[in-house]
Amino acid sequence: RRVLFRSHGEAGDLVYVNARFFSEKFLRVITGVPNIQTRQGRGDYWRKFEEIFGDAPEYLALLGDDSAGPLPSPVTLRARTGKFFRIEEQSWQGGIASVWTDVSELVEQENALQVAHAELEVLNTRLVDLAETDALTGLPNRRRFQAALNEAQARVGDGTPCAVGVIDLDFFKAVNDRFGHDVGDAVLVELARRLRSVVREEDTVARLGGDEFAVMLPKSNLVRARRVANRILKALGESLEIGDLRITCGT
Repeated sequence: RRVLFRSHGEAGDLVYVNARFFSEKFLRVITGVPNIQTRQGRGDYWRKFEEIFGDAPEYLALLGDDSAGPLPSPVTLRARTGKFFRIEEQSWQGGIASVWTDVSELVEQENALQVAHAELEVLNTRLVDLAETDALTGLPNRRRFQAALNEAQARVGDGTPCAVGVIDLDFFKAVNDRFGHDVGDAVLVELARRLRSVVREEDTVARLGGDEFAVMLPKSNLVRARRVANRILKALGESLEIGDLRITCGT
């Protein structure tokens, strides 16, 4: 906000003031304001600006407003040209004084900031996903599993059951030693897929590290936990075909 004065002794003569500063600081104290109007209802008054604002939602709301008196708070309207105007009104000398300020540049800056903020939120979400996801299998890693486990434990305190299982593969080191880490990685990816296939969407399957996995079954009693455990044993006990190889790890 910029205001310039030219001083003469103890008095100051106003040389320039922008519209926003004028509307906020001087409208109440000066003695002559141009464009003083009287009106019975807002709707009839605003119809004269239809060519400027068209069917902008904020403008249509003013057309349907039959209240008398000035606007209770400033309103920003979008013109057909794409410009934005901030309009403030006050009662003045038996009428209503309106001050219009072109805020197009401010609105553009605000919109750009909102877009940047939304993009930043998406980026932050992706970073959290990367930090809490196992890069090989796509399953939650130990950090995310621990967070989910903490939440489940809090619900258990309120009486909601939860079952947790830890899975350690047999003979996986032998697979790596014999066939190499590429084959070992392919085995882990396939076993992770099988684990996800035998549980519900709301259940959590995580890779804790190496050949160690974990499964958390919220809202599951002992009967369901045993049933899921049997499905896991069956799924992981079946041999895997990796290229021309047939491999069995077991649990």
